[in-house]
Amino acid sequence: MDLEILMIGKVKSPPVAGLLEEYTKRIRRFGPCRVRGLRESRYSDEVKDGARIIEEEGERILTALAPGSVCVALDAGGQSMDSLRFSRFLEERLLRERRRVVFVVGGHLGLSARVKEQAAMVLSLSKMTLPHEMAALVLAEQLYRAFTIMKHLPYHK
Repeated sequence: MDLEILMIGKVKSPPVAGLLEEYTKRIRRFGPCRVRGLRESRYSDEVKDGARIIEEEGERILTALAPGSVCVALDAGGQSMDSLRFSRFLEERLLRERRRVVFVVGGHLGLSARVKEQAAMVLSLSKMTLPHEMAALVLAEQLYRAFTIMKHLPYHK
């Protein structure tokens, strides 16, 4: 399985960037994995209606999705899973498809409805709102954990 974490913006915090790189490096033991940041909206935060920002970033995400890839959108309102269930989900559903799986992390205002509609699944990492940098890091750690569960490695306790 070829994995990609596609996010709006880039990781600006050096400690978070270092941890994100560490987990993606660990994931690469099991297959290709990369993190790709897309440019944030050109509209400023001063825009009263954030819908314009969400829609622009949504278009950017949809354009960046490779044809034939499986999109999993991250959103607090999505489906929750514990680590064992997430591992089974990856193994049963996504590994069988042998296509690129793209996990999408939205910008500070979230994801557009169109991105969520295009997604094969909407996944919640937490009911709490996470900054996109932290969401990408938590996702990378959970992906690594899922692979260690699949391979019966001692990381998951």
